[in-house]
Amino acid sequence: MKQLFTTMMLGALLFGGAVNAQRIVDIPNQPSDPVDIVPFVENDTLADGSHDLNTIYQLENGGVYLFQSRLSNPGWPLRLHAKDLENTALKPFILRFPNDDGSFPGNIRPEGDVELVNLWMTWGEGAPGANHSWGIFRVSADSLRISIKDCIMEKDRGGIPQLRANGTKIFIENTIFRSLGNRKILQGNGRGVDGRNFWIDSLVVKNSVFHNLQDRVFRSQGATIPHNYIEYDQNTIFNQMGRHGAFQFGFGAKTVKITNNIIENPTMFGMTPVFNDEQFQVDNDNKFVFTIDGDQNRVDSIGTTFTFDNNNIYWTKDVLDYYATNDTVSQIGIFSQEVARKIGAGIDTAYFSEVLEFSNVPVRLTPYLIDAYADPASTEMFDLIVEPNSAADAFPDVFGDYENLYDFQSFDIGYSTESASFTAATDGGSIGARFGNFGLPVDDVLSMNDGLIETILVYPNPSQGAITFRYQLERMEEVSMTLIDINGREITVLDSGMKASGSHEVQVDLSKYISDYGVYFATFKSSSKSQTMRLVYINQ
Repeated sequence: MKQLFTTMMLGALLFGGAVNAQRIVDIPNQPSDPVDIVPFVENDTLADGSHDLNTIYQLENGGVYLFQSRLSNPGWPLRLHAKDLENTALKPFILRFPNDDGSFPGNIRPEGDVELVNLWMTWGEGAPGANHSWGIFRVSADSLRISIKDCIMEKDRGGIPQLRANGTKIFIENTIFRSLGNRKILQGNGRGVDGRNFWIDSLVVKNSVFHNLQDRVFRSQGATIPHNYIEYDQNTIFNQMGRHGAFQFGFGAKTVKITNNIIENPTMFGMTPVFNDEQFQVDNDNKFVFTIDGDQNRVDSIGTTFTFDNNNIYWTKDVLDYYATNDTVSQIGIFSQEVARKIGAGIDTAYFSEVLEFSNVPVRLTPYLIDAYADPASTEMFDLIVEPNSAADAFPDVFGDYENLYDFQSFDIGYSTESASFTAATDGGSIGARFGNFGLPVDDVLSMNDGLIETILVYPNPSQGAITFRYQLERMEEVSMTLIDINGREITVLDSGMKASGSHEVQVDLSKYISDYGVYFATFKSSSKSQTMRLVYINQ
């Protein structure tokens, strides 16, 4: 298959010797017919049928791409990057899409190294409202390197990534993992990194966010060989139900480092037996945030070194109040006895507890906790999977009964500059994730969010033409709202002029101004604030 691409050679002859050339291939953004990444990449071969080992596939920022079949890369590295790596606010969007027969395929089964940079990937989602599929990003060959940076990874019933091989090196940075688990039903699964029963060479997770997980942040269970190195540093974790705990280190690791993390309400499921299986530490009857499988002799034979420092681990009052009347413990223990023993004297500085209030995050999952305790077999529980607000308007029959719809345009895990956590990190700065608005002092974030214009509501989005914008002004102000294409070119002015205080609604028929399916943007400006909204137009 002939491919359309741009190739840029970044190598040269240096000091009389040849340097491997970096090959850049643009996967085209075709708004009227989104590209299926799998055949594009698989058919991009050299004359002998092999794959170039130095290729980076670039995706257009704001472009929409599909996975309609399973991608494997035996013996060659898969590198998917956004074209503009600096524009982390506008990522290429990759979604799982059904085939003509209605089936949803697997996505990636790596048999070679994988590098994902600045992408928004919806992994296991099938039909809207359906339970997610399981283990869509599944590492299938030994000794691979998996690198994930500046990404959003969402919607898988298993883990991202899920390991089915040994000796993997995993590096994760500046990435959000969210909405992992089942919809309105209590099962296991719904994890961050899932080591299963395989040993890991290196797992380094830095400056990332994990939220709305049904199970563990890290799961390792049943391996007979210890991991080499595990590190979680400068991460923020909340809405983690933890049916089987929060961090399970399996047989152990030679080095474990857990530092500068914020962990709110870890393992929200308490000690009720139905939520307390898959525990293999010595104190098997109890559940803990951090566990290691096995007894003292087994752990000592590895020579594990645990380093825990400057972590803020706490439960909010609503969860503690629920424990007080519905569970057998006042809160979950932090360390299993073997983890505590290996930390030793350092346990005094391993963590502190300071309840924080994040600037703007999805509703806490206490309603899901209540439903699960009331009837673990129910299929009508509070939905732990967060969805954009616009989904309810675009698909009312599917999304209309979801109770925790959320607007990710305003997502912000900032917290008070007056808190102890704000200067508690090893470097003297704030603990928890720091990227995007997350790195701003909360006072600065609030000054932007509390301007004269509230967050603009846009619905339905995606739209087949008719679309409505709603916004609120606290005083008379001049505003303008413009429709632009993905290249920043102005298409039309949607609204402008001096507006009185109060609520305003603008109804527009996009089909009058645009004809091609794709991603567009509406920019809203006033004297006090500007906001850009992403729109998806589906013409028929």
